[in-house]
Amino acid sequence: MASSALTEGSVVGAVIGTKLLSKVAVKASSKVAVKSGTSIVLSTTAKLADPLFAIGFLVWDVWDYSKMVEKSRPTLRKNIFDYLTELKNYTLDDSTVGIVPALEEIEAQIIKKLPSYS
Repeated sequence: MASSALTEGSVVGAVIGTKLLSKVAVKASSKVAVKSGTSIVLSTTAKLADPLFAIGFLVWDVWDYSKMVEKSRPTLRKNIFDYLTELKNYTLDDSTVGIVPALEEIEAQIIKKLPSYS
């Protein structure tokens, strides 16, 4: 009897130990799976997030540039027009480099050399 009680106790102990070890193994494996799953998700997310951030930055940069051009175009057009008007007046009428004073001087010299018919 002692031998059969010992055997039954061993079997019961083995069953309890197996159940306990299986629960510990399941918990441990689930924690490992969660950690590895989390690291896989994070690495995959990081791989996807970098191109998304780059595309987002590119879209924002294009949008910002187009808004800046749209806002600045009238001012730039006015500045260019003013510059060209000033350049035209400078090259035509300036007494040192302008063409009109030089032409007037040539005209005056030609008129002086023409014979007078009075």
